[in-house]
Amino acid sequence: MGRPSEFTAEIAEAICERLSDGQSLRVICAASDMPAASTVFRWLQQHSDFREQYARAREAQADHMAEEILAIADTPQEGERREESKDGVKIVRDDMLGHRRLQVDARKWLMARIAPKKYGDKLVHEGGDSPIGHEHRHKFDLSKWTDEELEEAERLAAKAAAPSA
Repeated sequence: MGRPSEFTAEIAEAICERLSDGQSLRVICAASDMPAASTVFRWLQQHSDFREQYARAREAQADHMAEEILAIADTPQEGERREESKDGVKIVRDDMLGHRRLQVDARKWLMARIAPKKYGDKLVHEGGDSPIGHEHRHKFDLSKWTDEELEEAERLAAKAAAPSA
């Protein structure tokens, strides 16, 4: 018997449950009792109930990744690395901070794409005369700029907004 290609609620539920548990669709579809990824994508186009269930499972998957980030950050992971010097090669055992940082960053990147409203970068708008800016960027207090600086900024903004010839 081959891979399933006909949609069933049971298979859809199994896929969504495994997504919610943090597994990737690639890993799920690698199992012989699961459909190919292309079949899952076809089902998503054809079945609105499955599409909604899948979207909720992806959001749960992002929440699962958030919990994994805490576990990674809280759990030292000892490993070996090689250091070469004039005297030869030395094996050093220490915490694999770089590897753990990569694990965290990869999960944060995926979370921002899977659930951008919850885990993506947010724009910050502070009321009143405060500037509008991205939370990761510098904010400019225009009240401290000279008239010349403001005119130059205005000229550059107008130049950038003008259609290119």
